Amino acid sequence: MSSANTSMQASIPIFGSSNYRRWEFMMSSYLQNQSLWQIADGSYGKPEDPASDAEAAVKVAKEAEIRRWKADNDAALGTMRIKMREDFRNLTLGKTAAEVWKLLGDKYGKVTTSMKFAWFQELMKFQLHGTSHPQKELAHFEVLVSKLKEVKIVFDLMVLVMLIVMRLPEFYKNTIPLIIHDIKTNDLKMDDLKEYLQIEWE
Repeated sequence: MSSANTSMQASIPIFGSSNYRRWEFMMSSYLQNQSLWQIADGSYGKPEDPASDAEAAVKVAKEAEIRRWKADNDAALGTMRIKMREDFRNLTLGKTAAEVWKLLGDKYGKVTTSMKFAWFQELMKFQLHGTSHPQKELAHFEVLVSKLKEVKIVFDLMVLVMLIVMRLPEFYKNTIPLIIHDIKTNDLKMDDLKEYLQIEWE
C-alpha cells in the first residue's frame, strides 16, 4: 500500500454509531479511491454461477469473474471491519460488503438538514490540489455529488464542471485555457474534463 493510501485509510475514524456520517463519508471516499465502491454500494453484485451445461471455456471465465468479485468483496468488507469498533463487527458476519453497507445506512444514516448543508458547503469549497492523480482527488468530489443527489439535491453537470475548473491550481495552468475554450464552444462533460486533467498530470 502506498504512503498516500495508508494516510487516507488512517484518516477514517473507527465507527461507533454516533459518528456514522463522518465514518460513512470517509469510508466511501476511500473505497472509491481503491476501486471498491461498486462492491460496497451493490451496483456490482456477485456474478451468477455458470450453467451446468456451459462450455468449459465459459465456465473458466465465469469462475474467474466470481473469484475476482469475491476478492474485491473481501477487500471492501475487511476495510470496513478494521474501521469498526469491536462490538459492531458482529454485524458483518455472514454478509457481503453491500449488505453491511446498507444495514449500517438504514440503522444509523438518517440525514438531517444540517448534514445536507455541510455537504453542500464542502462541495462549494472543493478544490483540486494538484498533488496527486486527479482521479483520486475527484473521488471525494464525486462522493459529495452522490450524497446530495440521494437527498434530491441535484446539480446540472455543466455547473459541476465549472465548479472544478474555477478553482484549478497552478499545476494545471497549461490546460486551463483549453478547458475554458471547450466550455465556451462545446458541451464539455465531466469525462472530458477528467481526460484533460489526466493528460496534464501524466
